[in-house]
Amino acid sequence: MKTLSNLHYERRIGETIRYTILFIIAFLGFYNPCKSQITETEPNDYNGKYNTAILYYNKAVNIINTARYDITLAQLSDLQDTNIVLCKQALPCMEMGFEEEPENENILVGLAGLYFALNELEKSREFKEKLDIIKGTKEE
Repeated sequence: MKTLSNLHYERRIGETIRYTILFIIAFLGFYNPCKSQITETEPNDYNGKYNTAILYYNKAVNIINTARYDITLAQLSDLQDTNIVLCKQALPCMEMGFEEEPENENILVGLAGLYFALNELEKSREFKEKLDIIKGTKEE
């Protein structure tokens, strides 16, 4: 006999497996989940959007961190272009998360970092300032 607790546990496992599969597919670059069924079926799923954004951001950071120092300017340009594409894919997911939780420190840090990576320094500063305001009110 299934109890309510067991059903809830099975549902959470199913969701975890589903999101893991979607993250793997997204990591391979087949589609952007923030523009697909995740936002339609789970419009208030902050974690799914935030984790998807982090996935793209981490992929971009990993490309830079694993780059060799002896690459040509053409290769460096390709790496930068790839990073821009990945950060632009992460941005809508992070912005959706911000709409749902505008005072979440992790989202503010993420947005500041993404805008910095995209060389939108004014927007990056704006989110850093929001983060400072929130941290200031939490410490008081």
